[in-house]
Amino acid sequence: MSELKIQVIKDSFDVVLGISEEVMIYFYQRLFEKYPDAQDLFEKTNMEIQRDNLFSALLFIVDNIEKPKVVLPYLEKMGSRHVNYGVQESHYALVGDVLLETFAHFFKENWTPELKEQWLKAYALIAAYMIKGMRTSDKHRVA
Repeated sequence: MSELKIQVIKDSFDVVLGISEEVMIYFYQRLFEKYPDAQDLFEKTNMEIQRDNLFSALLFIVDNIEKPKVVLPYLEKMGSRHVNYGVQESHYALVGDVLLETFAHFFKENWTPELKEQWLKAYALIAAYMIKGMRTSDKHRVA
């Protein structure tokens, strides 16, 4: 996490705090447009609750990103839970793609190469620890 410019992430996320619902609606619209098969993972999901859950998770991560002892176990636990929803490791690349596209859309001219690089690093960290949680969950799963 040392190469991550934490304050850049935190400051940039402030842009979406007041428009979280709009941001999350856009995110899921783009996800389903670009990757229609992803809709199958949400067919029994209340999307309003899902949007709130995703934003709450992102907010928790950003708020605690400088606290590895808090955020990393949180990500692993979240990844472990996602196994139950049918999420596969390959889905993290799709979500990352659309999340960054969403941020680029809303950050507008503030979406600089540096900001994109920082969010790429942050998302790589998020995905890595969620996948670690998925793998741990899979190892302990009884068939």
